[in-house]
Amino acid sequence: MNLFRTTFLLACAAMLPAILSAQDFNGDGYEDLAIGSPYADTAALPNRGVVHVLWGAAGALNPATATNLRLATAGLTPAAEDYFGWALAHGDLDADGMDDLVVGTAHRDSGGLLDSGLVTVFYGPVPTGGSLSFTAPAALLQAEARFGATLAVGDFDADGNDDLAVGAPAWDEAGIPDAGAVAVYLGPLAAGATPEVLTEASAGGTLQIYDHFGAALVAGQFNDDPGDELAVSVPYQDLAGAADAGVVCVFTWPGGVLAAEPTLDLTMVGLVPGAGDSTGNSALAAGDFDADGYDELAVGVPARNVVAGDEGCVAIFRGGSSGLMGLTSLSQDYAGMNDACEWFDWFGHSLAVGEFNGLAGEDLAVGVPREGDGAITVTGAVQVIYGQAGVGLSGVGDVVRFQPVGEREASDLYGFSIAAVDLYNDGRDDLAAAAPYEDSVAISNLGAVSILPNAGVVAYRWLPTAFPGTSLVYGASHLFGLSLGK
Repeated sequence: MNLFRTTFLLACAAMLPAILSAQDFNGDGYEDLAIGSPYADTAALPNRGVVHVLWGAAGALNPATATNLRLATAGLTPAAEDYFGWALAHGDLDADGMDDLVVGTAHRDSGGLLDSGLVTVFYGPVPTGGSLSFTAPAALLQAEARFGATLAVGDFDADGNDDLAVGAPAWDEAGIPDAGAVAVYLGPLAAGATPEVLTEASAGGTLQIYDHFGAALVAGQFNDDPGDELAVSVPYQDLAGAADAGVVCVFTWPGGVLAAEPTLDLTMVGLVPGAGDSTGNSALAAGDFDADGYDELAVGVPARNVVAGDEGCVAIFRGGSSGLMGLTSLSQDYAGMNDACEWFDWFGHSLAVGEFNGLAGEDLAVGVPREGDGAITVTGAVQVIYGQAGVGLSGVGDVVRFQPVGEREASDLYGFSIAAVDLYNDGRDDLAAAAPYEDSVAISNLGAVSILPNAGVVAYRWLPTAFPGTSLVYGASHLFGLSLGK
């Protein structure tokens, strides 16, 4: 495992995409799963990147029939170090009634600008429905802005059409490096569209260096406004006495006009913000855990010191008629939880919302990628916490899922990325979980992805070699499954 690279990804990558409705990319009635491998190589183009689309089905899932997407699929010439597939999202962005797949290529060079970024929309049916690729708007087009590093889809202006939010968390304001910004494109998406640009100033805040506004994004129905709200993490915002404590900004569009909701921080869930908490640096999720008709906001804080250091927690903000308010924080030391806090677990690094048990109240899956299992250190796990009508999330009945016995190795980081998707069309979500640092024989950090039907035990586990791989070179640090689309 390359710890430097892992730390970099924790700081810059977000769990993707937004929690929305079904993602049926080919119109066959089954939800599908997009698996990103942005570090995938070809012989001539290291780290070009690829996205595999695994098709849902009534019977056995078959990776051999998956579709591979590349920048070339969209008619563009790929380049080394593009990292195509860094971020994934879905929604109906052309208003044709079929889901589209959105892919962020945050390190794509455009117009001679290194790592300025690119976003590509593959319209359904994928891959024959066409595509649209676009760079950052003029206001955000700069070297190393990493436009497309994060993505979210929701109907923000309540016009019945899906809208797209694109993060550029490393964008520089004049004299303020890596302040970060988000571009919001109202749907239906059209070539050459001018987005609304959000910064921390849009929420009444003060831009600070290295804040990384837009490091994670999610859309949710948090209040009585007819449209969705957009939550934007600012993980390295300093709070009084706490450097890099982090906050979350929330935006709404009542009547189609942008307005900012109160900014969220850990004091609202009864915690004292700590230096280096980096609230929301890798994951935000939205789901109606208590079945009251309003989404709650889950904010991953994997670097939170709960006992000794970096055990991690998840802050829960409850939705209601007037918007979000602090509710609680969950950690592995939470009452009834089926585990205990351990140093450097990174509980909350990834989050996924789904309906796993068929009961009222959505459920929350939490990635714990540095969880150990006995003598096997940093093998990783996923903890599933069930929602309940009128109650919400509690530690009662939660389950911890590891890779199968025999596949658990030190430094796999299982749970680094996770997704909830109903691959079998049975009305209950299945859990996809990646171990991007899984080794295979002599290949280090090749990666593996598991499917857990209804968040139960692993039914499928694949290496990238199980998927079509024309021209791919399966070398060290392939990191299969680094991003998952749900």
